[in-house]
Amino acid sequence: MTADLTPENTLNRRTWLVLAGTALTGCGGGGGGLGDLVAVIAPPGVGGTGAVYSQGTISGFGSVVVNAVKYDDSAATVLVNGQPAQAQDLRLGMVAEVSGARSGTDPLTGVALGKASDITVWSIAEGPISSLSYTGAVLTSVQLMGMQILLDGNTNLDATPLASNQNVVVWGLVANEAATQWRATRVQVQADSTARMSTGRVRHVGGQVTLNGVTLSGQMVADLQEGQLVRVQGTATDTSTLLVSQVWRLEAPTRNEQDFEIEGFVTSTPVVGKFKMGTISVDASATALATTLRKLYLGARLEVYGSWVDNTLVATKIELRSQIGNDGHEVEIKDKVEIDGRIDHFTSAADFVMRGQRCNAAQATYEHGSASDLPAAYRNQTRIKVEGHYEGAILVVETLEFEQQD
Repeated sequence: MTADLTPENTLNRRTWLVLAGTALTGCGGGGGGLGDLVAVIAPPGVGGTGAVYSQGTISGFGSVVVNAVKYDDSAATVLVNGQPAQAQDLRLGMVAEVSGARSGTDPLTGVALGKASDITVWSIAEGPISSLSYTGAVLTSVQLMGMQILLDGNTNLDATPLASNQNVVVWGLVANEAATQWRATRVQVQADSTARMSTGRVRHVGGQVTLNGVTLSGQMVADLQEGQLVRVQGTATDTSTLLVSQVWRLEAPTRNEQDFEIEGFVTSTPVVGKFKMGTISVDASATALATTLRKLYLGARLEVYGSWVDNTLVATKIELRSQIGNDGHEVEIKDKVEIDGRIDHFTSAADFVMRGQRCNAAQATYEHGSASDLPAAYRNQTRIKVEGHYEGAILVVETLEFEQQD
């Protein structure tokens, strides 16, 4: 039985982009001060209309927000790890692929709008944390299923503090070309189990098939080739062996298509206008991109807009989401996160939940109301809109707007 060769276990071109291409965080426009880092050549569909494919971190709800575009998800087909789901099952920080169409621009806010037909989410790892690494007192990475999972201020943490042997699910983006290092966009703690998931490149070591140093066993691994990029799911038989139940081969697209918007991290130094984002080859040789190209560096976070041509993403626009400061160190830019909806659980202005996300609006600026109006908004299920940034497991709300009644 060679399940990895069957159609249902070979990831389609779009899912390949999500996992292999960039498979890490919170796009959607954070920060400010990035205007000089954006180079544009006739951006594909930005503010306009037409079919579009977007891949990036979910940074907002009301309409699902990916790569600064608000997509109406009311009629979308939703899959989470290949299983049917509802839009309400999506969470901030999950890496999603959205297929749909642009529908123009909000005339009041200038935000690009779209309508999603399909939303697909894949996690990259599942299992117990084997080790944690710190820089000073700051947790910067964890080891999981042999994968190094990098954490930063834009990682959505389901719970803090993370601890050794804690069972977690991780969503994220590729941080090196070898696909052994990933930058987490969401880490979610779950109940202990023997279920495992891992993503990376297949290696043959001493007659064994391995993935990220973990030995793979079972009939489904027989045809896996050295260097193949795969996602596997199965059951742990011991700390170093995984009995595989499913294998997905991450294959390159075979058809040329237009209007791609993809988030990722630079994993190879640009040469003659070309570089790697995750494991995707990007052609940014267009003259108008030269200024932005010179600002790229290994590990830079960016969004690339363009078309898919002959196994390459041909860029028409590149937007940097990180930058190097005057001291030579990377400057962390906080993503803007927003939720437009109703309060699911309320304790106080400093502790309430929306769409599964804990929020703290104790220091927020309020519009059309005040903190004292939040209990009534919870009781009456009045819609509110919050905008802010992550601080560990908390969304620190900077502005909170109450829906105005007609």
